[in-house]
Amino acid sequence: MEKKGTRRTVLLLAVIVLLGACGIIALRNAMDTAGDHGEVPVRNIPAVAEKTHEVKAPALPARHIIPPKKRQTDAIRSNDDIKRVYGRVETVSLFNGKSYTGAVIGSNAVDYTIVTVGGVKKVTMSDVKVRKIIR
Repeated sequence: MEKKGTRRTVLLLAVIVLLGACGIIALRNAMDTAGDHGEVPVRNIPAVAEKTHEVKAPALPARHIIPPKKRQTDAIRSNDDIKRVYGRVETVSLFNGKSYTGAVIGSNAVDYTIVTVGGVKKVTMSDVKVRKIIR
C-alpha cells in the first residue's frame, strides 16, 4: 500500500515540475517577444561619443524646428528671455572648447541651429561634445 502512495507522490511532483518548467519557458518567450513592436533593442544603440567617452544627446528628427511662442527673436537680451520665448535654456559644448548657451531651435542631419544672446548660431553635429539642458 505504501508503494502506491509513494508512486502517487512522485508522479505528482513530476507533474508539478513539468508545469513549472512550461510556465518558465512561456514567460521567457513572452518577455523575448514583448519588444517586437518597433522598438530598437538597447544593445544596438550607440551610447558613447567616438571622440570622448561621454554620452551624446540624441539628434532631433530632420525637420524638427521649435518655433518661438512669440516672434520676438530681436528682443532676446538674456537667457531669461530665451527661457520665456523658447521654454528652455541649454548649453551646447563643442570639442574645440567653445560652448553656446541658448535654445536649440532647429536640427537636421548635419547641424543644430541655436538661438543665443549674441544671435543665431549654426553648429555642425559632429563638432558637438555634450548638449545639456540647464533650465
